[in-house]
Amino acid sequence: MERLFSESAKIPSDSLAGYRIPILKNKVFRHASHIVKNWTVDLAALGGALPKIRDYPTLLLWGSKDRAVDPRSAEPLSQNFRNAHLIVFEGVGHLPYEEAPEEFNRALIDFLTNASRSPSSEQN
Repeated sequence: MERLFSESAKIPSDSLAGYRIPILKNKVFRHASHIVKNWTVDLAALGGALPKIRDYPTLLLWGSKDRAVDPRSAEPLSQNFRNAHLIVFEGVGHLPYEEAPEEFNRALIDFLTNASRSPSSEQN
């Protein structure tokens, strides 16, 4: 879990314990193994689903130091949507809502309150 954060100093004191509980109780390692085994099939399914949702306003939130999903994949992903807004949080890992909650919430609220008013594509 610590690898998902950009810096261990940014991990909220209760965060790791909160993530460990479901991992220990719900056999998450079996689920994770299933994800790895089906990765290629799942990506193919995602590729097939993207054209079906391309017209929906889409907010992509990424951390510039994400070690789970390469930040360089955000821009190509955004190209699949007609109205995508990409925000990259500098110095943040895979969990921007944990590492930068105020900025994350501000971006989300701005998107949700403006998405219905703005039909044009906006990229950041």
